[in-house]
Amino acid sequence: SESRCPKNEMGKVCSSRGVCLKVGDGSAFQCECDEGYAHGDTNACERSLCPSDCSGNGACRANGTCSCNAGFEGEDCSIAATRHVVLAEAASPPAPSSPALVPASAAPEK
Repeated sequence: SESRCPKNEMGKVCSSRGVCLKVGDGSAFQCECDEGYAHGDTNACERSLCPSDCSGNGACRANGTCSCNAGFEGEDCSIAATRHVVLAEAASPPAPSSPALVPASAAPEK
């Protein structure tokens, strides 16, 4: 059956960011928004409380801050995180050299 809750401009009930609940005697319906989202003009949880809606790279928290997915950082999760690998070559001593092999024909006679 068709939901009676408000939809966003793309036709998604509660903007897919909330749940549709019956109100009062059950003849009215409204969206209860997920954490980090609020009602806008359509009352369909279409407004993010976070900057740039976390750029699609994180989740919006109730306090209006983004929790970025792995690999992203910044206030709005728009910066690709870079990892710097530090090589420890100088920290470890060189491997001991193996003794030079002398061909049997060049070995001194006894």
